[in-house]
Amino acid sequence: MVSKKYLASKHKDIKIYTLAVDSGLNDSLFIVSCLGDAGDRSLGVEPF
Repeated sequence: MVSKKYLASKHKDIKIYTLAVDSGLNDSLFIVSCLGDAGDRSLGVEPF
């Protein structure tokens, strides 16, 4: 997983804007806040 700090260190010429930063991924590689699940659910992808 690429962190915003790592990305900024490699690409000093760009600005990174974000509204929120999630705390990480769970054991099933889903975003902990569950926001990422919305895309999977809309595409019919089941958690493993």
